[in-house]
Amino acid sequence: MHANTRQIGRKLFTAAALLAAGLLPICMWRAPATSAPPDLDPLPIQRILVPPEKLAGEMERAGQPTLVPMPRKEFEGLVSRAAEKVSAWRAPQLIEARYRATWTDAGIQGTADWTIDHLGPGTGRFSLQMHQFAIRSARWKNGEDAVIGFLDDQPNAPLELLVAHRGQQKLQLEWSVRAVAEPGGARIELQFPACPISTLELELPSNLIPQSNRESFLLTDPRPAAKTGWKTWRFSFGGRASSGQAMPVMIVLRHAQNAARMDPLLRPLYETRQRFVPGQVECEFTIDLRVHRGEVKQLLFDADPTLRITDISLPNIERWETKSDSKTAQVVVQLSEPFGGGRFVIKALAPLPDAATVWVSPHLRIAGATSRGETVHISVHPSMAMHHFNGGSYRLIENRVRPDRFQEVSLLEVQSENLQRPSANILFLSPAFDLKQDMDWRIEPGQMTLTVQLQLKLRQGMLTQLPVSLPPNWALESANATPADPGLRVRPEIASVVIEPGKAVLPNDPNRNWTLRFRAPLRLEAAGATLPLPDLTPTGDCTREGTLFVRAGPTLSVTSPTTPSTGRGEPAFPIKTGALNGVVQVTPRTGRIRVQANGEAILSGDRLRTKYELQITPIAGTVSDLVLISNVPLELWSIRTRRGSSEIVRVEPWLPAELPLQATCIGAQTPWKAIYQVLQAQALHGRWQRVIFDRSISGPVTLELISEIAVKVEQFPVPSIAVVGADRFEGRVGFFSKNGDSYRPQPPNGRESRPTTHRADRLEFAFTSTPSDIVLDRASTLSSNRGFVVADLALQVFENGIGGKFRFALQDWRDDHLEVHLPEGAKLISTHIDGKSARVSSGPDERRAMVPWPAGEGIHFAEVAYFQPMRAQPWPTRLTAPNPQLPMPTIVRRIWRLPEQLMPLQSEAWRRRGPATTATMPTLWNNDQQPDLVRWKNKLQEAAKSIPSGTSFREALFSIASAFAAQGERLVFDFRALIAAELKFDDEVSETGSLDWLERSGLDIAACPSAAVLTSKQRAHRWSPQPPPEI
Repeated sequence: MHANTRQIGRKLFTAAALLAAGLLPICMWRAPATSAPPDLDPLPIQRILVPPEKLAGEMERAGQPTLVPMPRKEFEGLVSRAAEKVSAWRAPQLIEARYRATWTDAGIQGTADWTIDHLGPGTGRFSLQMHQFAIRSARWKNGEDAVIGFLDDQPNAPLELLVAHRGQQKLQLEWSVRAVAEPGGARIELQFPACPISTLELELPSNLIPQSNRESFLLTDPRPAAKTGWKTWRFSFGGRASSGQAMPVMIVLRHAQNAARMDPLLRPLYETRQRFVPGQVECEFTIDLRVHRGEVKQLLFDADPTLRITDISLPNIERWETKSDSKTAQVVVQLSEPFGGGRFVIKALAPLPDAATVWVSPHLRIAGATSRGETVHISVHPSMAMHHFNGGSYRLIENRVRPDRFQEVSLLEVQSENLQRPSANILFLSPAFDLKQDMDWRIEPGQMTLTVQLQLKLRQGMLTQLPVSLPPNWALESANATPADPGLRVRPEIASVVIEPGKAVLPNDPNRNWTLRFRAPLRLEAAGATLPLPDLTPTGDCTREGTLFVRAGPTLSVTSPTTPSTGRGEPAFPIKTGALNGVVQVTPRTGRIRVQANGEAILSGDRLRTKYELQITPIAGTVSDLVLISNVPLELWSIRTRRGSSEIVRVEPWLPAELPLQATCIGAQTPWKAIYQVLQAQALHGRWQRVIFDRSISGPVTLELISEIAVKVEQFPVPSIAVVGADRFEGRVGFFSKNGDSYRPQPPNGRESRPTTHRADRLEFAFTSTPSDIVLDRASTLSSNRGFVVADLALQVFENGIGGKFRFALQDWRDDHLEVHLPEGAKLISTHIDGKSARVSSGPDERRAMVPWPAGEGIHFAEVAYFQPMRAQPWPTRLTAPNPQLPMPTIVRRIWRLPEQLMPLQSEAWRRRGPATTATMPTLWNNDQQPDLVRWKNKLQEAAKSIPSGTSFREALFSIASAFAAQGERLVFDFRALIAAELKFDDEVSETGSLDWLERSGLDIAACPSAAVLTSKQRAHRWSPQPPPEI
């Protein structure tokens, strides 16, 4: 839309908006004028005259800024011009035209098929004012004659076609045009109505050849016509003219012999693209050739002698060849059919000059042609740069960096005479890159591995290889790329490796990811070693960052004196652009294992066959032997390795009974864990055996142990097995009787193993720590009236004993008495049946209580309270509280209530429930005895003299405890004091032979006649006599 049209429309629609809003236009005239016909308005407009005396009121009511004062004549002019634009938009349009014509002596004549689209209301008119051909007849496709004439009475009215119907419709025409004779041929001037799609098929004698004057009109090769010796030529010229204009077409016809004698006029337009890549310059010449006065069957090109033509995309090429010397070159292209003009592409390669040589843009031009100009695009690879650029006869029109990081300059030819080509010096850029480097250094006994992950992002240049320096003794083991790169090659060299990707890396490429794995030997002495950090340093202009993670195998410990460790206790070092400096200290780690035991005991006759599988998993450190303990002499066990790489070399008896109790502490991470392991070892009755393997246990190993012993079928213990010093020991053992007898378990002395399956012929026990003895009784003497029992036992610990409340529910008991066996030494306090106190009679011995029972069907509830005295205990100690026994299999849930000063040593195996009691700390002596503090300090000083220099805090404590045990004395650890002191058990004792290291740790000795207590000064007063509580 033209500017004035937009202005008219804006003014008109402003006025229309005011009218639509109910406002009155203010027209500056005094006498009424004739209104324009409403059907000529571009949109409905109502004209209302306002008397002058009401003008002020209307202006005030509408608001002064809303109304635009305007003379009536100017307003009607705007309406009229807008109506013309709308009318032109609604006028019928020619959307397709197909013309056919034949040559005659007077010119050409033929037919036409028009497709006309009429969108406006009512009858429309199609203007034929601009056409320049004679219409002989016109008829609609439905048979109606078309009305063509001057349909308007106004002067200079145009010739128009009357379109009576809406929508698309077909019109068939007969037309003719005269030809103008010229020397050697004729000229035909055509002027068709504007149309998006227009074609002309022209039949000519074979001695006439057409030539078109329109550059973008398509003239196709002729095909034989229906007449002998005639050819049909097709012209396509649709879509060139704007709406309301005509399309002029001039066709020049030449006699064949004259056309052959006339030299064609060649007018090429060049677009040259020259692309610098490593090793060469890729050139592409796109030529838009116009051929005037005939056609060509041979093209001759003047070319730069450095060009090597690789492809010519020109139709009907018969052959082409290059003739060149050191200064000039010519390319001759021979065509099999005449070429009337069009676009084609020639591709070539040129050598890349060195940095000292000035590069001049290679040229390629049609010899003898009149150039219409040239555009040159020069793009340079990211690894190169142009210096001292000179545009010559070309003007710079654009300089940019493309998305692929190529630098591109575009130039336009501005001077055709004495043409100077663009030139520059081409330099190669050294690669510069960012490198993310993460390394995982794993240290194992005998060898080290280093896994390096590299992520490279190239900033400039081109990278074909990346040398990386290596520290001594490291060798490449493997290399791979992500995503996979089949052409990747990693070449080892002296003290370095060279990474060569399968394809050169460019700045626009995605990040390259490589993973390299190296291996190196490690000789580790008993005291450990100090190792320098392995640094793999890339060469070149590199900015790097990352992290070196140091990890040790389960048998080693790694620390760094300067770098903080990760959350897992292993050091990590940041990697920067500079060198990576630092050391780590590697020391052997104390062995730790986890054991899962699964056993099965089968009774057949009086023979009990027991089979255990011990699944041993190393957690940390080196383990080359195990210490086993069992309640059955170990010489009665057969032991073999069932799965795993470590085979048993021999099994031998171990040390006397006193010292192994201290040895059970090895591997304990805390003092209370060590005390717990000692107490668990004390609870086992049997012989100690040492199992020695041919190699250290580096992975899971399964041992099979089988024993077969004779037992008394009335009562016997189930063989148990344990691994001394295991960090975790758990499992299950099952019992099955082939004799058909029923058995019930007796509670052991101490914490019982919990039965998980209880049938008449089968029992199964699960344990989460070192198992206690499991004793089975044959239940043949049990009453046939036994019922179903659910029971729990609440145990309250006091200084002088353990109080118990045994609650149970019994269903369908048919006897009038129920025999309850109390633990040994227990005294009955009270009995309640269904909440009522019951009188209990004694059985054959004091342990048996005959409880009166309501016989018959139904469930009844009982509560038996008792107290089991005990002597004053040196803390820590092992508390035992067997379950009361009923004459039927019973599963008992046990609840311990401890004073606030006491806690289980292996607290993770217990589930805490309910509030703690307020009972006082148990004492270690009687009230009538006095402690001898001097004697215990002298013994402690004597034991400290035997501690060698360099001993760790843990080893020092165990050495002192062993010295006390060897003299028959007892040393008790106050584990709460050790916790509060926050001791570091791996630190060395700097001063041996004295007790200064204990005092600096905040520890002290409290004394009693039976034991020395290693505690703190703040807690020493708590180890004092207290009166026994009342039950």
